[in-house]
Amino acid sequence: MKILVGYKVPGGEPFYLEKLHHIMVTGITQWAGKTTALEALISRSGVRAITFITKPEEQQFTGHKLQLFFVERADWQYVESLIEATLREDQRFNRSFIIKTTRGCKSLREVWGRIKEEKAKVRDGSFVEGIYTNLDAYMEIVVPQIEKYEPFAKELKLQGGLNIMDLGGMSDEMQALIIRSVVEASTKMKDVAVIIPEAWKFVGEHKTPVTFVAEKLIRQGA
Repeated sequence: MKILVGYKVPGGEPFYLEKLHHIMVTGITQWAGKTTALEALISRSGVRAITFITKPEEQQFTGHKLQLFFVERADWQYVESLIEATLREDQRFNRSFIIKTTRGCKSLREVWGRIKEEKAKVRDGSFVEGIYTNLDAYMEIVVPQIEKYEPFAKELKLQGGLNIMDLGGMSDEMQALIIRSVVEASTKMKDVAVIIPEAWKFVGEHKTPVTFVAEKLIRQGA
């Protein structure tokens, strides 16, 4: 699969990418032409692609607009990774508390209610109360936003060419949850390119909900 990138200077001979592999595109917003370059690569590659609008003022991609897709989970591993990403703190020490409050739950709203129940049982100002306060603070950021944007699509259905999911106006935490769900779903598909804007924020130095699934996607070479 050869993809025409441009023409050599001097000479004018066409220059091709042999295959659409892992590519990073950088440049100054509104000046560098990142969006145009990515759209061209996708249209010439012939593969399906999914990308996200993460800033209200962001230059709009041209493609198929998709309904928001999000798969909610409430298992302790998932909840621990979300809290670590938001608070930027390792949660291994708090793992037993997270396991206790997620056991049997089917939604983050249910987990949040369990956290409040456990918090009410302990002494004010105690060490344990502090742990539940941190967990409560995270849920207060995320759960109302999840409910604000419901209902979500139950299946990620991609059309040919570029597919776009608009996340403008959402908090970073909510954007990360949706991107995670989309990337995870895309790993089960063939010939799908995933474009993650603001990659420094979602798969950069600090762990986020997107980090694990993005690493998995990259390592698989999908």
